[in-house]
Amino acid sequence: MSVEENLRVVDAVNKAINDRDLDRFEGYHLNSVIQRSPSNPEPIKGPKAMRAGLEGMLTAFPDLRLVTERSFGSGDWVAEEGYFTGTHKAPLEAPGGQSIPATN
Repeated sequence: MSVEENLRVVDAVNKAINDRDLDRFEGYHLNSVIQRSPSNPEPIKGPKAMRAGLEGMLTAFPDLRLVTERSFGSGDWVAEEGYFTGTHKAPLEAPGGQSIPATN
């Protein structure tokens, strides 16, 4: 796929999140997907685990919205810079079994 096609996929995934369409979100991920994050000591593996992590965020931030500031790519790689907004309305489960209480 071209950079432009890959960026369209990234945009579609973000739209699925903003639309709260978790089936569509999960469908964009291959079984081999791995998400690495400094906040998680272990990588998240597979579409179901990706969805479970997103469900936790949407529970904690029910009005969560993703905003892309810029995206770019080269070859098979793309990157996106952005942020999310939302109101912290419910506990957020953190790695290691800790929970961050809602802050509103």
